[in-house]
Amino acid sequence: METKLREALAELRKLWAGQETPASVRPVILDRLDQLSMLLAYQGFDLEATRRENASLRKALRDRRSRRG
Repeated sequence: METKLREALAELRKLWAGQETPASVRPVILDRLDQLSMLLAYQGFDLEATRRENASLRKALRDRRSRRG
């Protein structure tokens, strides 16, 4: 999913920087795309951290159950 979003952002950059886009609008659009890229990166980091945390919690639960049993 993240790869598809990155590809879509790259395509948007290319399209909006094209000749059809007025020069006065380009910096604003590119700035917004950069912000979106940054948010996407942080979302990816957050998702990975959540996955690791869930795995750690599952392991702790398994360990706790095996000590009781």
